Amino acid sequence: MCSLWLDKGSLLLGGSGKIVEIDESLYARVKFNKGKDLKRAQVWVFGLVERIENNSKCYMVLVPDREALTLLGIIYEKCREGTIIYSDCWSSYSKLSQLKNFHHKTVNHSFNFVDPESGACTNKIESLWRSCKAKFKEMNGCTRSMIQSYIDEYVWRYNNNCTTNREKSYELILHEIAKNYIVDNLSSSDHFDNLFGYLPIT
Repeated sequence: MCSLWLDKGSLLLGGSGKIVEIDESLYARVKFNKGKDLKRAQVWVFGLVERIENNSKCYMVLVPDREALTLLGIIYEKCREGTIIYSDCWSSYSKLSQLKNFHHKTVNHSFNFVDPESGACTNKIESLWRSCKAKFKEMNGCTRSMIQSYIDEYVWRYNNNCTTNREKSYELILHEIAKNYIVDNLSSSDHFDNLFGYLPIT
């Protein structure tokens, strides 16, 4: 349901003069492999988050690699023109200057957490990684094929401001189900008998 919400929505981040932090994070690694096998076993996630106090939005997606063409394509698709991008000094981000109507500022984490001149930092996206990965630890991990769906759930909760509010998330997910799945003949008693026959209702 959360993945469907993201697929059908037109999520855009940032905007003129607004800041979006970006970063990549390693979500899975197969141990004891070497060379090319290890590279194939790595699962990378690319994330973007708005740097605002209230109603911040984020986006996370599995990526096949961390090359400039891959990451810049996502930035262009998910960020409005005029957005100020904050990133670390990963080499692929040096190509951001090729995107028109975007502004790019970097922080070199070898020297500073916050760039002393531009004020650029990636504290918010790094905090997001910690929070999202904590959810994975609570589940004792998951299969590789399910990583994106669990990330989609986290993004859905974050963007709807219900990461810790179970009651709100329950109400919102029911609303999304009602919007996307229409049941015909709701007045039919036979229909309800078939639908809820397995429930211990007297």
